[in-house]
Amino acid sequence: MMSHLVKIPGIIIAASAVRAKATHISIQCRSCRNTLTNIAMRPGLEGYALPRKCNTDQAGRPKCPLDPYFIMPDKCKCVDFQTLKLQELPDAVPHGEMPRHMQLYCDRYLCDKVVPGNRVTIMGIYSIKKFGLTSSRGRDRVGVGIRSSY
Repeated sequence: MMSHLVKIPGIIIAASAVRAKATHISIQCRSCRNTLTNIAMRPGLEGYALPRKCNTDQAGRPKCPLDPYFIMPDKCKCVDFQTLKLQELPDAVPHGEMPRHMQLYCDRYLCDKVVPGNRVTIMGIYSIKKFGLTSSRGRDRVGVGIRSSY
């Protein structure tokens, strides 16, 4: 069921504000001014971890410190994105149970098309959201509410 195209009817119960997400970033070292340009970002809600060390070797110069890079916002390419929360239709909920819900990620031209209360049929790729941080046991944390199949 993961990473498959699915069609899900439901009601939008929450919508975030439209925000910008970088698709390509450029970073620069604070000490030696080395620039890495056009680094592609993964689609979705995952972020990017900046390199911990500068990769330039310049003879006669001191080594760059740890975590030297910063993002150059004016050299980044961005797209609009929005998160929505979709709830199961009331007539599809078994008697006595709570309706299930899931988080949706929309970008580019799909932003700002619906408001909470709209009945929609969503067609998209079903996947698990990774947070990138690891738990105390060393495993990746994932969105628990998205794990169960709809």
